[in-house]
Amino acid sequence: MQNTPEFILSKLKEIFVYDSANPILFNSGIFLILFTGFIITYGLIHKNRKSVIIFVTLFSLLFYYKSSGLFISILIFTSITDYSFAHGVNMAKKKVWKKTWLFLAVWSSLGILFFFKYTNFFLENIINISKIFGDYSWFVSMLEGVEIPNFKSFTEIMSNNFQPLDI
Repeated sequence: MQNTPEFILSKLKEIFVYDSANPILFNSGIFLILFTGFIITYGLIHKNRKSVIIFVTLFSLLFYYKSSGLFISILIFTSITDYSFAHGVNMAKKKVWKKTWLFLAVWSSLGILFFFKYTNFFLENIINISKIFGDYSWFVSMLEGVEIPNFKSFTEIMSNNFQPLDI
């Protein structure tokens, strides 16, 4: 029977638990259902700024989790560090400290981007050069396909519009 609590719980689990075989895509039916709920809820709470910020953030995190799994931790980490650096820039009184915070923000974002973008490239080349010492391809396969949302935060830092939220 489709109206039993077990059926309903299984459908909720399908919505909220990551499935690596079926990540959520923009053109999927589950996204259409979630997005419809998002639009309706947003329409009901749009006048309360704090509620909107919390709701949009949680929905974005849910969508990113459903599409990328535990890589959401990278998104959360870069968001927290970028926010902290932006807050440091905003709170600094002297220009030298503002530049220091900006320098740290740019280089931390570039460092994270570089790590996830080029680690596989360097490891493959090192492994190809050192094949005479053994097979290390299992290590490279662990890092294949890693995407990083860091480039977006880097471009936000570089723009002059990046400000901490005043909640």
